[in-house]
Amino acid sequence: MLNSRLNFSRITVELISMYECRLPEFTGSLLRGSFGHALKKVFCEQYSDKCSECSSSSDCGYFQIFESQDDNFRKMGYHYKPHPYIITPCHKSYYKVGDKLQFKMTFFGDFIRFFPYLSKTFEEMGKVGFGKDRNTFSLSSIRDDISGKELYSEKDKMAEIKTLSIQEYARKEFDRIFRGSNTGTGDFDMVFLTPGRFAENGKVLKSINGKLLFDSINRRYSTMHSFYGEFDRKDISGEEEVQITVNDCSYKKWNRYSNRQERKVQQSGILGTYTLKNISPRTFQILKAMEILHIGKNTSFGLGKIEIRMDDCKNS
Repeated sequence: MLNSRLNFSRITVELISMYECRLPEFTGSLLRGSFGHALKKVFCEQYSDKCSECSSSSDCGYFQIFESQDDNFRKMGYHYKPHPYIITPCHKSYYKVGDKLQFKMTFFGDFIRFFPYLSKTFEEMGKVGFGKDRNTFSLSSIRDDISGKELYSEKDKMAEIKTLSIQEYARKEFDRIFRGSNTGTGDFDMVFLTPGRFAENGKVLKSINGKLLFDSINRRYSTMHSFYGEFDRKDISGEEEVQITVNDCSYKKWNRYSNRQERKVQQSGILGTYTLKNISPRTFQILKAMEILHIGKNTSFGLGKIEIRMDDCKNS
């Protein structure tokens, strides 16, 4: 039913703690920063700050993943392309010697082609270490989340990684819930598993309404498909009367260190559950697509992760 197409691959990375340590409560930003520095070290021979002027930028995985630009989208306010990945951290901060630090990485389009360099990057991340004390970790496993296949070993660091389209994922979920019927509506809960960060007129919001929510969803869906896949506007066209009820919503604050600003910055976002009523099959599939894409700001380091659950709904 969805006409757009965007492929994704997802891996789980497992590192073993070499020392007892405590990391920030939400490690998404820390992992994103560490990933960027390590990826640049793996790719860059000059380690220059002027990546756009480098003659190797078109073949450089660091530039393509972190710094790539597109003149066609500058007029839309995108100086850089949106990051083609999402880091999903685990909810753990204290590590004893031998404990596992796990996180997932989702890559969009064909960026998983850089996997041979990514395995070296994860090794480098562990060697450099995390947190202010640079606590080191040892890479022990990289697993394909879709196939379940182990991808990393000392003997063979290259294996085939399975790719799925977001539309295939959404359609399978649709068939499971609606059993193939293209008619009828249902009621569902949208649960924020990580804080959703939304802003309006430069101000971070403590709550959202239906219009803002779906504006954010449509913008994220159209942008990522336009940059890294194929976008058909019909997927998000048309207005629907979706009723939204807020359940146990909270507003969370925390601090993270910004490498660009070289200081701690406060972050905040919405947690909780929203009940969505009168969801059509098409909108259901869009919502399921957002389980992969996330919504709101700072999605690259794991914010805005949602899950769509049945709310004792009656699908007609």
